[in-house]
Amino acid sequence: MAINPDLTRLRKEIERLLAERRPDRYTIRDYATDEAEQVDDLEVPEATDTDEIDETNWLDGIAGEVADLVPEAEVRKLYARKIVGQQEGRATRRANNLLRTIHRTGQLVLGWFGVKDDPVAVITRTAEKDKKPRVKEERVALRAMTPTDFRDFATEERRRAAGDFSARNDACSGAEWIADHMTVAGATRFETWAEEELPNELDEDVAA
Repeated sequence: MAINPDLTRLRKEIERLLAERRPDRYTIRDYATDEAEQVDDLEVPEATDTDEIDETNWLDGIAGEVADLVPEAEVRKLYARKIVGQQEGRATRRANNLLRTIHRTGQLVLGWFGVKDDPVAVITRTAEKDKKPRVKEERVALRAMTPTDFRDFATEERRRAAGDFSARNDACSGAEWIADHMTVAGATRFETWAEEELPNELDEDVAA
């Protein structure tokens, strides 16, 4: 796929503004979108528009500044793609929520019919001799899932859960290491402490 120079310019400008405007602290809800929503009920109400612009939101301010850089031909497609992706994300969460509910209740629940067309992310790992495992990822409509699909889903989710725990635990250990060293140095702000430790240096592995 050819690189769109206009979108490349847009992304670079967004990166610059994010670094420049990002507050020292802000609540997660400042930038939460539908992707972060939790679906707690099988009977999900009709979607409402949660993306109304809040002028006090710092991200909305940046979006407003760079809006003119978005090529006109891309505007409607990008916005429509965002909404489509949000709705598909909601559908996937509904299907996952059904599986959790079945586990908690120990039985198939009445709400299954309203969720049967929603997708489940199924990942299959096939070992091949002398080769790396072949990974196949697809969305399968709940109505069409087989016992193998359900087992593949469970296997991959357990693998990811273990990996997520490990990654989160490493991040926690890293945070505690920094806190200990800042305390010893008497520092109350990360930037001040880091500049003393590694002035004007950038770890390319972290920045990537």
